[in-house]
Amino acid sequence: MTRLWLAAVIAWVALAPFEPAWADAARRTAAPAATTENRAPNSPPGLSASAPPRPAVENVVRLFETVVFGSELDPKLASTAIAKWQSPVRLAIRGKPSDRHLEFLGRHAATLSGLTDLSIELAKAGEAANVTVVFVPRAQMGKIQIGGVDQGLIERLAAPGGCYFVSWQKPVGTLIGAVIVANTDRDMASINHCLLEELTQTLGFPNDTDLVRPSIFSDRDQLYDLSRADVMVVRALYDPRLKPGMPKAEALKIVPAIIRELDARLP
Repeated sequence: MTRLWLAAVIAWVALAPFEPAWADAARRTAAPAATTENRAPNSPPGLSASAPPRPAVENVVRLFETVVFGSELDPKLASTAIAKWQSPVRLAIRGKPSDRHLEFLGRHAATLSGLTDLSIELAKAGEAANVTVVFVPRAQMGKIQIGGVDQGLIERLAAPGGCYFVSWQKPVGTLIGAVIVANTDRDMASINHCLLEELTQTLGFPNDTDLVRPSIFSDRDQLYDLSRADVMVVRALYDPRLKPGMPKAEALKIVPAIIRELDARLP
């Protein structure tokens, strides 16, 4: 985007034979125009307590389509199929996070686990991790080496100084791994937001948009909990009616009904 906020960049990168077949990456910055911090006592996990006007169901469907299938880098790179995790997500921590950073990550992992029915937690001793969260100062963000990913792309993703992620699918439609890089030079509120954003997006939401606000998918909002629309979109992707690898056209015939059901159930 022009003006004050930089849009997400999405890229598909061919990997070396020993790596998964595809990688998608997104970069993030924060220059918030709105904030949402607290959750109501009786609201579902991850749902913000703030109560802006409810977006129309058709707008949430458009949000789903945009963040699941869209690409701001090049329309030719837009996904044509549902991509989601099928296995437990196990987190490994690298770098020098503070206790607060780990508290943020743990809370967001628990929230997303509740919304997706995925097991998302720190890898135990001897357990293989499939998502690595790297906490480094800004000066080191572009120096991270990720197997099979061009270093020039990593430098490009790191340049804005926010947070970024890279994720892998094998086969196409099944997410199997990710790396999240967080800038520890940022203030605590920004790190809290970026961990929620990047962890959410590694679950199958590579794009950003301002279609619905507030939203974790908007670079104009700094959120510490998911908005109502975000909760609906995350739950919709992990509805069992949407299968990994399902073609976009087929999925979009089902999504409106799922969103309507969620809209009727959520407070």
